[in-house]
Amino acid sequence: MRLRSGAELIRGASSEKAQGSMKRKLLLGKRDDTLRAKKKVAVEKPSVILLDIDGTTTPSSFVSNVLFPFVSENITTFLRTQKDGTGFERFREIVEAAEADSGAEPAKLSLPMVAECVSKLTAQRSALPLLKTLQGEVYAWGYSTGELKGAVFEDVEVLLKLCQGKNILAATYSSGSVNAQKLLFSHAQSVSSSGKAHAAEVVDLTPLISEYFDGTVGSKIDSSSYRTIAELLESNAKDYPRKIDNGAKIWFISDSEAEVDACNASGRMTGILIDRNLGQSGSMHDVIGNFQPIITALHQA
Repeated sequence: MRLRSGAELIRGASSEKAQGSMKRKLLLGKRDDTLRAKKKVAVEKPSVILLDIDGTTTPSSFVSNVLFPFVSENITTFLRTQKDGTGFERFREIVEAAEADSGAEPAKLSLPMVAECVSKLTAQRSALPLLKTLQGEVYAWGYSTGELKGAVFEDVEVLLKLCQGKNILAATYSSGSVNAQKLLFSHAQSVSSSGKAHAAEVVDLTPLISEYFDGTVGSKIDSSSYRTIAELLESNAKDYPRKIDNGAKIWFISDSEAEVDACNASGRMTGILIDRNLGQSGSMHDVIGNFQPIITALHQA
């Protein structure tokens, strides 16, 4: 991969239109997280910055080593607190998805059966909407008891506050449910690039985020999902802090090459690849190591 100078960084971000055939002109920084720009270069700031979560705002290890194990370890206890007169019928889709290969179709669902299937699909990182909803309910329970704390990189709050100050709408897009996203950011604990917590206290970052998108808008590797998001933002159906015009400049930041490619192919956004491991992934894409190049570029806007 090639790391560009700060001047190239800003010109690339401001001059490219998000077209499927365009060559990627991403925001790049040095691995020591500084910019080499010697002079201020004009940059057209975006109207919206859309953030991926897993690996972008939050360590990937948080999902795989904290959230998913919490679901598997606590799903039985959680389900015991939730059972009502309808039994477990609302979870039938989860059981059928988990048992699809066996062809089994149990007539009556039981707590152990549902718990086992939830754990199985969670380990498989299934994106089944009903599973994501249930996982979100388990996370809410964990956050409410204090057993769970969200984890966000230390530069996330800086970027979100800068967006607010620059009148840029900040939004998130994750395969996790909207509820799970809100829980994460409302119980946010700042962590270093290695994932180590800086302090025990948590902060609520949700006032800095105007919109959340999840799998209900479509797959994150499908370009049509990004067109849908752009249309939803531009419809201004919600009372956003600022009006989003048709054809507004939108930046999407993700650690997934497939997601960045899909975003750019949509023709509605500019995808920016981030690698918190400082290029250790061996990607052929241009890449940033953290949000500092974005922050610096926005300060110059």
